[in-house]
Amino acid sequence: MLIERRDLFICGGLLLLVGLFTGLVWWPAHSGIRQLRTDISEAEEKLGIARDRSDGLALLAGEVERLRERKNSTNKVIPMADEKAEVLRTLSVYVEDQNLTDRNMSTDPEQATENYLVMPVHIEFTGDSLAAFEFVHRLESMTKMVQVEELDMRMPDPTVPDVRTSLKLNTYFAALEDRTP
Repeated sequence: MLIERRDLFICGGLLLLVGLFTGLVWWPAHSGIRQLRTDISEAEEKLGIARDRSDGLALLAGEVERLRERKNSTNKVIPMADEKAEVLRTLSVYVEDQNLTDRNMSTDPEQATENYLVMPVHIEFTGDSLAAFEFVHRLESMTKMVQVEELDMRMPDPTVPDVRTSLKLNTYFAALEDRTP
């Protein structure tokens, strides 16, 4: 069986058409599809990162809302820096009201933070344990921001019901510049 010349031209023409189709249509489309798949993969990765960030932001927004609720539900206030004497006087009155003896109160130099001042206060006294606990309870119920850092209660003499109490507090004050008119 001999292939005729006309059949060879047809086969050659078909091969040429297939080659042209492959080179001009299929290959550019295939390259474009491959690039699109790469772009889709990168976009999905970026979307995952953005979704993680948005989930994190949602968690942070929830935490901010919980902190706002806690702030609004507290009766604690941070006094202004010019109210230090009043806070110290209140602490002294609390000690005197409980008839505690051997009273000693001292302050350390205040420490400035970005938004407020911290003044450490050391208080020592002797008295019965109920009076000492009442003093601590009154500290916790103060409207001014006071944080008990250390509390040490010891019975120096087992024959006497008095306890020697030592407290280390942090008192917080807003800077004078923060006062709003």
